[in-house]
Amino acid sequence: MPIGGGRDETYPRSVGILGLGFMGLAVAQRLLAARPSAIGIVAYGRSPDRLSELNHRGAHRAASAADLAARSEVVVVLLDDLAQIEAHLAGSSGLVAGIHSPTTLVVGSPVSPEGIRELSRELAESTAGLLRIVDAPLSGPAESVAAGTLSIMVGAGIASYEKVKPVLDLLGVSVRVGPIGAGQVATASGQLLLAATGMALGEAAVLAERNGLDLDRLPPRWQRSEVASLLETWRNPMSKPADQLSVDGLSMPAGVLLPWLRLAKKEASRTGTRADLLNTMIAFYSELSDEGLDEADISVTRTFIARRQGKGSGPQAGPHEQPA
Repeated sequence: MPIGGGRDETYPRSVGILGLGFMGLAVAQRLLAARPSAIGIVAYGRSPDRLSELNHRGAHRAASAADLAARSEVVVVLLDDLAQIEAHLAGSSGLVAGIHSPTTLVVGSPVSPEGIRELSRELAESTAGLLRIVDAPLSGPAESVAAGTLSIMVGAGIASYEKVKPVLDLLGVSVRVGPIGAGQVATASGQLLLAATGMALGEAAVLAERNGLDLDRLPPRWQRSEVASLLETWRNPMSKPADQLSVDGLSMPAGVLLPWLRLAKKEASRTGTRADLLNTMIAFYSELSDEGLDEADISVTRTFIARRQGKGSGPQAGPHEQPA
């Protein structure tokens, strides 16, 4: 039976979290802090330490994905990709084995739109309609998760969206942008904007520094532009030497962007969309990843740009990333 006390007419009695990586842990912590008292939170993941931490904060610890499903009305999945999701669905201890009543699977991971549409059809058929999918990618800095200010773009049927909206609205502001798959496309497009802005700020910072400019005294146009919120991320570490920039006290790992960029590339190829900037960003962030900077905050693009000086001109599409 699902965990929880008296039922609220709006919220589910219990919410499960599958996957306790960067985003999964942050989402679990936010739900534990913001939930109405009647909602039970159940968690399952590979990290015993993170499970113990969440249990100490009031979450219930599931023994398997099947146990998680059996104890949850809504399950938020935050795994790396579709292959991992499918691996946790199958088998006697998989999530599908625990379905005994109507359950909604909120996929918050970067997954191909066609992949999630096919998975939705398969699960509806194999569970006689008991398990439904909502496409609601969750991506953003830890501070936005903790404050409940994520911007969540959702792909789902209207009824399925309305069922999970109260949970999503504990994490931020959600909006339905279309059917299943639409949330993935909308989020990937937004991540391209963030990736391009992040790399542009890193390059602009290095250019300004090498021209003797004080980065705390740039023209007001920078400070008052649409990128003002991102500028604060860059301002704090600017006084540190380039090789000392780190994730400490900051938020969003730069490596989080690469899966979204690759997802956007697949959609660009599928729709015949020329995406020159997207291909360039994939090449840049792939190189950043190869240098081991995945876990550093996105402001590490300044370090990355500074280090790669003298290596020649920037990458175009590269041998592994052909133009869409």
